[in-house]
Amino acid sequence: MTEPNAPQEQYLRWLEEIRGIGGANPLTNLDLDVLGLVNLERVHPVGLSIFTRSHRGFLANLVRDPIAYSKALTEAKRVKIKGERLLTNFGINTTYLLAGAVDFRPAKLDLRIPIMLWRAELIRKGNDFELVLNGEPFVNPELILTLRKQFNLELDVQKLTRTYVDATDLVPISL
Repeated sequence: MTEPNAPQEQYLRWLEEIRGIGGANPLTNLDLDVLGLVNLERVHPVGLSIFTRSHRGFLANLVRDPIAYSKALTEAKRVKIKGERLLTNFGINTTYLLAGAVDFRPAKLDLRIPIMLWRAELIRKGNDFELVLNGEPFVNPELILTLRKQFNLELDVQKLTRTYVDATDLVPISL
């Protein structure tokens, strides 16, 4: 006789196995030092202002420091190549802009989870890339699961999404 929860337990085991494939998951543990991540944490205020209003901007306008721009350009090339490869071979869109992060280390969890995601495109324009946001942002599903599983909290997804949509910054000050 099988236990009533056996299929659910098997599903959870498979889910854990799948999560272990391919290394660290940037949706559950954002590491700003990895390759293939264009870090916009220190963007130029004017470039950021234009970008948040229009949802498009050139890396050269967002990152004005020459060394930081060079690194951003190199990473954008990596992201573009890998994103195109995954889309072509597997039909998976993997290029997103991640905004905000919740650091759970004070709660003794080794997690730094991005809050919001926007579907993004990197379009080659001469020697630069244009970053274009497509559609509305959405709450990182891993954040919802972590808050539910670890803290028994239900996130008001609609309110959080509205906060981001109405904001004039990538991480609204009200957060």
